[in-house]
Amino acid sequence: MLEKYNEELKLLKAKMLKAEEFSKKLPLFSTKIINEKLTADMNWIQFGNYYKTLSCGWGINRGLYTKGTNRDVTNYVSDDHYSAHLFSIYINTLSIYDSHNKYGLESIKDNITLFYYDALNSTFYVADEHIEALLDALVEWEGAACIKAAEDGKQAKIYALQNKINQLKCPTCIRT
Repeated sequence: MLEKYNEELKLLKAKMLKAEEFSKKLPLFSTKIINEKLTADMNWIQFGNYYKTLSCGWGINRGLYTKGTNRDVTNYVSDDHYSAHLFSIYINTLSIYDSHNKYGLESIKDNITLFYYDALNSTFYVADEHIEALLDALVEWEGAACIKAAEDGKQAKIYALQNKINQLKCPTCIRT
């Protein structure tokens, strides 16, 4: 029985060393990596649903993406074969500020090194070394986008109220 324990301890030590190495690669998530003994070769990891003020309702996820498998990069068109651990961040504007307007979300791809940006699904795919820069850029974008969405909401209310006033002045006139 003692031999079994020695083998388990040996495996646990190896996993802990791999987790420690992984935490150095991703200091942003080092606490979770160490506490849960996560390793860089794991097939799928969800690191949480929030980063600072940014809500990522579908998760801050890291997985092994391989062309031609059930986990490939959505809408990525390339003849090149790829197999890489990537973070995927889906941004749902409706859950952030109740609008389909992206307010410049796609421009983040111009300033951050990405593996791919799926514009159809508002999903960013990024390598480990660029995840923190991407998340910081998304937080900055979110703040500006929420301000713009609030302004657009105010303008829509002003327009609706102006239409009501016009209808009261002239009930037979209908403006759309």
